[in-house]
Amino acid sequence: MAKILVIAGDNLGIRLDQIDYPDFRRVHFPVIVEDSEYIEDEDHSFSWLLAKFRDDDAMAKSSCLSREEIIEVVEANLEGCDLIVHVLMSSGMSAATYMIAEEVKTLYEERIPIINIDSRQTMCGVGVVLLRLVEELKTIHDPEEIRKTAQRIIENTFMFLALPDLRYLQRGGRIGKAKAFMGSVLKIIPVVGMKGEEVEGVILPIGKGRTPAQANTLILNAIREGMSKRGVEKIKLAVTMSFGDNPEAIADLERKVRDSLPCDRHVSGEPHLVEAIHCGPRSWAIAVSFA
Repeated sequence: MAKILVIAGDNLGIRLDQIDYPDFRRVHFPVIVEDSEYIEDEDHSFSWLLAKFRDDDAMAKSSCLSREEIIEVVEANLEGCDLIVHVLMSSGMSAATYMIAEEVKTLYEERIPIINIDSRQTMCGVGVVLLRLVEELKTIHDPEEIRKTAQRIIENTFMFLALPDLRYLQRGGRIGKAKAFMGSVLKIIPVVGMKGEEVEGVILPIGKGRTPAQANTLILNAIREGMSKRGVEKIKLAVTMSFGDNPEAIADLERKVRDSLPCDRHVSGEPHLVEAIHCGPRSWAIAVSFA
């Protein structure tokens, strides 16, 4: 049986112990907080960064994956490995990260084949693509079949994110100051999303609610619309994620998913350090795989 190594960054919206694949390796997105660089560890987690936001009004940004760390992982796992699959966040969100992965692929093209997969997602959307793909890798090993399977999974993966405070998305350069200001003044909860069928792989506006319950209903309706469009009656996988400081909102969403959306598997995920940068406090998300 072929040995396939799977690599992904740490912006997955799920815990490592939720990835049922022995040959998985994580690489880190560096996070810069007030000119100091950090990677996620026991002392520097999403909750640490949220505390910095809350207590110090800190500014933070992320950097692309380290070429050196990816090479280090590849070198450590070359022996006995037949293929490497690197699941990446959307190139529309981090073109530099995807370019680095392509450079590593070229560097090793005479030694081992590498498939770089542009998930067209971020956060738990990447996590959904990863979880669905590693299940398929237990039975498929042909590179071309892996590419086709990954593409099918990507095109059927949607992610929805509720953002009570748009300042953090604005600070990260994802939206303008005017939109962030209007969201604050109007006391609305914008819902944005990423749809794998959109080749650009960028954040799209979905709608807005004045309460978490309204935002969650909007999300559920968008998921149902995706199901109807595809003619599916059951979701293959749903991953929910929150930052732990808005328990009522995520509990309401998970209850609505449980009560009204048929789903083969539901994973209650967990954010990582890098994911706190653009979301900020009190945000929550869900990603689903339709097929």
